[in-house]
Amino acid sequence: MTKTLIKSNLEAYERLFLSLGDKTRLKLLSLMANEPVSVGFLVDELGESQPKVSRHLAYLRNSGVVNTKRDGKWIYYGIQQSDDPDIDRVVKFVIQTLLGITPVESTYVKKSRQSKTQIEDTAEEVELAKIEEASYHQDQSQETEREAEEEEFFVESETSDDELEIFLL
Repeated sequence: MTKTLIKSNLEAYERLFLSLGDKTRLKLLSLMANEPVSVGFLVDELGESQPKVSRHLAYLRNSGVVNTKRDGKWIYYGIQQSDDPDIDRVVKFVIQTLLGITPVESTYVKKSRQSKTQIEDTAEEVELAKIEEASYHQDQSQETEREAEEEEFFVESETSDDELEIFLL
């Protein structure tokens, strides 16, 4: 089942990338980016023949990248929303790039990676600070214990003058 799923996705990606692999089709997509447009408008903007533009539009339609809407004798072509969110993301990314817009998703990914790195760095700094603080407190605690032991030793070792005299003899 997984192989069938992968195979069908690969075929969809193959159709998508083949349809995006022509400069005329990329120009058509950029012209349709904001709203559906008529074939006449596309022919005028590209300065290409109507049969050539229609052939490229048919290729884009068959690959699922664009859809059509008829209004009387006019046919309008627009960007098709895909059922596959990954394919939809690729198409949006390509169109935004063609229009000179920094694709939002790549900016988000970059920022989230930077944020993640900053969070990881901050977490690492906090962890190091905790370790240093714990080590400092442990050292202080050990020093305090040593001082207390020394005081006990001297307190226990205090002898009277009589004992000292006997000891010295």
